[in-house]
Amino acid sequence: MNKYLFLLLPIASFYACVQPPDYPEAPEIEFLQLNKDTIVQGSPNHDDELQISFSFKDGDGDLGLESSKPIVLTDLRDGSQQWTFGFDALPEVGAANGISGEITVIVRTGFSGVCCIYDIDDQVSPCGQPSLVEPFDTLIYSIQLTDRAGNVSNTIETPPIFVRCK
Repeated sequence: MNKYLFLLLPIASFYACVQPPDYPEAPEIEFLQLNKDTIVQGSPNHDDELQISFSFKDGDGDLGLESSKPIVLTDLRDGSQQWTFGFDALPEVGAANGISGEITVIVRTGFSGVCCIYDIDDQVSPCGQPSLVEPFDTLIYSIQLTDRAGNVSNTIETPPIFVRCK
């Protein structure tokens, strides 16, 4: 029985020496994937979803806000459309609170007003119907994440998303 105790002691020592992750206090994010690269302008199918996934790291583990929306998506075509998304505060775990994981933001294209922006002299509003219609517009979102301490992450961008104009 004593010979097995000597085997457990080195294993227990190894686990006791594992260091917590050394992440910065401001969140860091990295783009992972889109579920599709083409959406339909003002889709009548209200279940049509664009899923944007990204990873995060946060050194003090203070992500998620009950009263605010810490994820900001900005339409880079003209910067005028921004969407915010929230999630519940993540619980603190253990003595070191460095955390990492993945987040998927769901943009329902029928409800969010994802539209083509026309570059013509007709002064047509987004989602309007100009006399000359381009078949597609190209959309890129920038994404930022803010923690409870107000630290803002780096900014990431999606690959081009093609919006089918009607």
